[in-house]
Amino acid sequence: MWTLEIDYPTSGVRDKTSATIRKQGSHFKELRDYNIHLAEDLDGPIEILIGADVAGKLITGNHLQLKNGITAIETKLGWMVIGRAKSENISLLITSLLTTSACITDLWTLDSLGITDPSEKKVELQETARQHFLDTVEIENDSYVVSLPWIEGRLPLPDNFELSEKRLHKVVKRLKTEGLFEAYVAVFKECLEENIIEK
Repeated sequence: MWTLEIDYPTSGVRDKTSATIRKQGSHFKELRDYNIHLAEDLDGPIEILIGADVAGKLITGNHLQLKNGITAIETKLGWMVIGRAKSENISLLITSLLTTSACITDLWTLDSLGITDPSEKKVELQETARQHFLDTVEIENDSYVVSLPWIEGRLPLPDNFELSEKRLHKVVKRLKTEGLFEAYVAVFKECLEENIIEK
């Protein structure tokens, strides 16, 4: 059975809008005693919602107030029930904590609540960087060489070769249509001869 329930607080009481009705209970026995049968006696989801502007035209005027607060109303489509049934909501919550080695002050420390001090995180990062430096430092040709601190477990960056090649073809095509291709080739050849760029 599908049920949609929307809770909203009103003056300390929790009202509940429900999409299905439980078939057992005193209200159904009372309906049967009055020989009232609902328009649909099937379990299942609501299939249609009728707005208040149309619902008034469907109501015949016959209604019955049940003892538990629900009202049965006769419509041209059959009987329907509206209202909030009186019910008791009982909640029970038991929390237990068993520990053999924890100190009572650990219960309210920030770490146990998942809150960390940013300065502690900074000190931890500094110590990690220091240890990386000590592990990787080398002396080559009277110079210190240290590897970069790469993050482990990350995927390598893509080379974007296809994207770059596609962009090159578009630029070459545009330069040829504008008649500037030969001028650009001459500039690149000059830069190659002067060792500004290399192949």
